[in-house]
Amino acid sequence: MENAAVVRLERVSRHFRAGQEIVRALDDVSMTVAPGEFVAIVGPSGSGKSTLLSLIAGLDRPTSGQVWVAGQRIDRLDEDALARWRRRGVGIVFQFFQLLPTLTALENVMLPLALAGHPDPRARATALLERLEVGNRLHHLPAELSGGEQQRVAIARAVANRPPLLLADEPTGNLDARTGHTIMAILEDLHRQGQTILLVTHDTRLAARADRRLELRDGCLRPPELTPTS
Repeated sequence: MENAAVVRLERVSRHFRAGQEIVRALDDVSMTVAPGEFVAIVGPSGSGKSTLLSLIAGLDRPTSGQVWVAGQRIDRLDEDALARWRRRGVGIVFQFFQLLPTLTALENVMLPLALAGHPDPRARATALLERLEVGNRLHHLPAELSGGEQQRVAIARAVANRPPLLLADEPTGNLDARTGHTIMAILEDLHRQGQTILLVTHDTRLAARADRRLELRDGCLRPPELTPTS
């Protein structure tokens, strides 16, 4: 089926103007991510990794090309439709957690559930946080949590509405090596349960734990990485 892929990019470019110069953040990128796949995107700083993730998350729009996620062409949705789609279409885990500082761990996870009309946000959020081993920190504010605990809460929030796609943007980049290993183990566990994951990382050791690795250089995917690794 044409839209069977969870992610499908068709000749996507994103260009910015910087003074008199045109910056080609992404240039004619085509790629797919299959259901249940764990794909890592690697590349040096400035290669276009974050731009690519922003386009797939519907946080930015391409200069040209098409962006499909779970059968929905998101690049042509208006802002209201995009906001509604993001509530269920994608979960995002950031390097710096992005938790709301005035809400407890439980409230941070309940919020997207409530916005999506879940019948029992508290029960769902509590179960997720307990599963991620922060059930004893439900009523703590983010500032009262360690970095690893904050990232666990962020992962719980990202998967709360059971999105077809989880985007992880350098999820271990602000953590020590041991805690980062634990966070990767959580992502791998989600993958084993069928979650489709797209991971952006500069760490080739983490990327090696994915099903497949794509490499971005100067806004372009390197041809050898367009096929799965053995």
